[in-house]
Amino acid sequence: EGLAARGALPRILAARVREAIATRGLHHPRVIVVDHGGPSAVSAEVRNQTAHAAAELLGDEVSAVAAASMEGEEHAHNHPLLADQLRTEGWNQGDLVVAPLFLSPGRHAGPDGDVAEIIRAAEHAAAGTLRVHMAGLIGTHELATAELTTALQQHLTAHSLSS
Repeated sequence: EGLAARGALPRILAARVREAIATRGLHHPRVIVVDHGGPSAVSAEVRNQTAHAAAELLGDEVSAVAAASMEGEEHAHNHPLLADQLRTEGWNQGDLVVAPLFLSPGRHAGPDGDVAEIIRAAEHAAAGTLRVHMAGLIGTHELATAELTTALQQHLTAHSLSS
């Protein structure tokens, strides 16, 4: 089982948002949960469910939670795109946390990735009224390692018993 099937994604995401809030001294920021986006409606549903569950876990620690995709405008399930959400009334000013549903840094996630470029462009367009804070990545959280280790151990145990 992966992190989504084990119910770990919302817990990790909420922990990452809380870390960003505490580190930066934020008060009730809005949160955008962002995934890569792509042809799979199933992936978009995982993103949406994760955002909803994280919003419930965060409660009044945040003022709102939205889900968006980094790219994939040709597929309706990817909407809104991150760039569009960052231009939306109420989301285009003040403190906002972007919580990436990415396991590790790379071409899309990380300080020089596509998500960071989209954020920099939105902050520039907002002329100083928007301050976006990135939450940590999913795969670098200790709960991700623990959940995947447990899943692998359970799989290996079940597989060795059935052989």
